Amino acid sequence: MADLGRLERVDIREVWEREDRDFTPWLAKNMDLLSDAIGIPLTLDGTEIHVGDPRLDMLAHTADGSAVLIENQYGKSDDTHLGSLFTYSAGVERTKELKVKTVIWIAEDFYDYHLDVIRWLNEHTVDSVVFLAVRVRLVKIGDSQPAPVFELIDAIERPTKWDRRKEDIAWRSGLSEDQRSRLSFWSYYAERYPDDGVPAVHHRTEDRCGVEGWDVDIVLCLWKGEVAISYRPSEENTDAESLLARLGEREDEMREKLEVNLRNQWETYWFYKVLRVNPYDQEKWQDIAEWLHLQLEKYRGALTG
Repeated sequence: MADLGRLERVDIREVWEREDRDFTPWLAKNMDLLSDAIGIPLTLDGTEIHVGDPRLDMLAHTADGSAVLIENQYGKSDDTHLGSLFTYSAGVERTKELKVKTVIWIAEDFYDYHLDVIRWLNEHTVDSVVFLAVRVRLVKIGDSQPAPVFELIDAIERPTKWDRRKEDIAWRSGLSEDQRSRLSFWSYYAERYPDDGVPAVHHRTEDRCGVEGWDVDIVLCLWKGEVAISYRPSEENTDAESLLARLGEREDEMREKLEVNLRNQWETYWFYKVLRVNPYDQEKWQDIAEWLHLQLEKYRGALTG
């Protein structure tokens, strides 16, 4: 029979005496091990990041640019580090203006009740945010060098939404820069005005909002250098001329309400209204979203009022 060695646990402090001074800098240079454990590539942004008074252990991002918060600790999970996850997440969003999409808690072991909290968070927070518990250990066989092992806790704490999140990251990372910018803006708009009917997850130039009782869509457009809104026949409409005639009967009334002519620029975009602005400038997003929202209310009201 083969002579096999036995896997032995090694005290983590024998290799990294202190978590902040030794383990975190080592992990920063070996992010591929953590990436392999959770199933997606991570790119480090920095360590010991000031988020106000507190300091976050590590900040990274995924291939789609979304922020990843990493909190390390020695020993078994404790309430202090659990609370830090929320303090740091809020701090990153406030001081770095980044949306934290993934929170990773690394410890040597976890109490069951802390895993219950992770499970509860994954069940009750929005789908775009995922909390992960990762166990770290040092092991060796005989006189071999110690080897690190990162283990994502089993499927109960690794919810199905993490699998969806990984698929979403892969999809987003395949988009062009312009497509990612449009995707981010529409997500921002949908979060700010959830009742407007704008889907959050798409990267198209256009977004269409239907109007009850009309075979017409209100089209919100992001072009380079401008944002626009107009009417356009719905995708199911097969009689655009008839619809145009109906709109034409109310042209004077609608021109007054919308302060724009019936036909503009293209034959299939009616009552086309433009705001000259760069829609890819995030500092302008609040103003752009507010303009589109107010115009959308006017365009809906012009048809239904």
